[in-house]
Amino acid sequence: MTATQPGPGWPPKPPDPQNSKLGVGVGNRPSFKDKLLNWRSEVSPYHANDGFKLAADDIRVEMKAKGSLFRFSDRFKSHIACPWVSSVIVRVLGRRFSYRVLCSKIAYLWKPHGGFQVIDLDNDYSLVRFEKREDYVKALSEGPWVIQGFYLTVQTWVAGFDVRQAPTKATVWVQIPGMPVEWYRQDILNEISAQIGKPIRICVNTLEAEIGKFARLAIEVEFSKPLVGWVEIEDRWFKVKYEDIPDFCFVCGKVGYVA
Repeated sequence: MTATQPGPGWPPKPPDPQNSKLGVGVGNRPSFKDKLLNWRSEVSPYHANDGFKLAADDIRVEMKAKGSLFRFSDRFKSHIACPWVSSVIVRVLGRRFSYRVLCSKIAYLWKPHGGFQVIDLDNDYSLVRFEKREDYVKALSEGPWVIQGFYLTVQTWVAGFDVRQAPTKATVWVQIPGMPVEWYRQDILNEISAQIGKPIRICVNTLEAEIGKFARLAIEVEFSKPLVGWVEIEDRWFKVKYEDIPDFCFVCGKVGYVA
């Protein structure tokens, strides 16, 4: 019996991972690392030219002394906002991260079920556009979100967002030391939280009275307004401590400097 010589191209080469639709991963399923490194392809791409038919009055141009003035119709503004309705504006308080590091931190922090896209904006802001509405809701309603000890401010994207403005809202951890443990009730703590900001949730250790040194509350606060520094309960004053907020002034209640 004569042995048959293998023809050219034998043995076959392994598939090129660069040409694979799924890339590397166990069982042809992309790992979390693969998703992280290729996060940009997981969300529907933004198309600057989507075939929208402009009407005569959708973009109006007027000449002013300083230069040209452009005005958009309500119909056109509604259309161009559609790709961004499930987006949030984020900024890290007190720390700058590179674009790539911020993307990886956000992916690890939120673990979105769908794709997402991070767009670097001016003034240390970034826009995060989600593929799934549930991921958008999670980013806005849960938290506080902390990256290496620094708060990640998250706010709803609005059309015409001005990157020159300072962060306006963030969900932060608040401590109220010295409260009697019998006050560690959800109804009482929610009322206290509502006087400080928007109640988000109460730390489990506080609800179960496992830590009695302070009540710990997650509250959404507005930095454009003075933060509450003290609360009076049953004729006793208690200090409100904000965790990890840089440069908080207890004299005027504002963030940005210390008196």
